[in-house]
Amino acid sequence: MLHMLSIKAESYLLINEFEKGRTAFNQTCHLYNRWKGSGHRQEDLENINPDLFVEEQLEFGVDDYIKARAGLAECLMNSGRIEQAISKFEGVKKRIKVEVVFDKPILLVNTCNQLGNCYLKVDDLEHAKTNFEESLLLIRKLEDTSYRVCD
Repeated sequence: MLHMLSIKAESYLLINEFEKGRTAFNQTCHLYNRWKGSGHRQEDLENINPDLFVEEQLEFGVDDYIKARAGLAECLMNSGRIEQAISKFEGVKKRIKVEVVFDKPILLVNTCNQLGNCYLKVDDLEHAKTNFEESLLLIRKLEDTSYRVCD
């Protein structure tokens, strides 16, 4: 269910339906919070009909939640709600940095870049510069890592 909502939200974002995307991302995040808050575990979902799902597809982890929050921020930014977008992007950035197992470094690069864009729109040049520099630094680190992996 969470993956379907997330896909629906991402689809709205791709076709520039930002209000519908915002609503769908919000629903995804609220459902995830309610599911985690009620003490449910991944195993609790296995009664749904295991023949319909591959185990990996069933798991909706914290990285998916972070991606949904970033999508929500992107919808807010694209619909002109810059202050709200900044708040959401800052939350995403903090959440990524505390997650030990976060495996989507490009999302952090994009988040920093989008924060830079948002800060430019509200004429906060210092925060914009800081986020753009962080984005570039992360890209350089990723490039260095990819060269070492290929060798």
